[in-house]
Amino acid sequence: KQWYQRRVAITAGNQITEGYNSECSTCGEEDTCCNGQCCPQAGAVCCPGGDSCCPAEFECDTLKDRCIQRSTGRFQPMIKHKNRSELPRCDDLKACGNGSFCPHHLECLNLFRICYSLQNEGHQTMIDKCQ
Repeated sequence: KQWYQRRVAITAGNQITEGYNSECSTCGEEDTCCNGQCCPQAGAVCCPGGDSCCPAEFECDTLKDRCIQRSTGRFQPMIKHKNRSELPRCDDLKACGNGSFCPHHLECLNLFRICYSLQNEGHQTMIDKCQ
C-alpha cells in the first residue's frame, strides 16, 4: 500500500464527484471542500480518511499523519477540517461591521480584532465564521 496519497480537491462552492455526499455551502472562499467538509486552506489536497488535508504542492503521509512536499523534503502537520457543528450560530452573535462577530455580551474592538467585556471579564478574538 502506498504510504502517501495526493487527491486534488474542488474548491468551495463546488462538490467533489468521487462518490462522496459533499455539502460545502458553508465553506468560505479561502477554504477547500474535502469529502463534504471545509478544509481551512485554499487549493488544498484532501487526505484519505476524510478528516484532514494538506496545502497545495504537498502530499498526505498517512503513516506519519503529516504533509510532505516531495520536491523539497519539507513536511508539516496535516490540517484538520473545520467541523461545521463547532461553528457558533450567527443568531447568537452580533456583527462588528468588519465582517467579524462577537458574542452579544461582549463589545467589538475592531482595531485589535477582539471582543471585550465592559465589566473587565476578559476578552477573546473576534469570530470570523458562523452558521
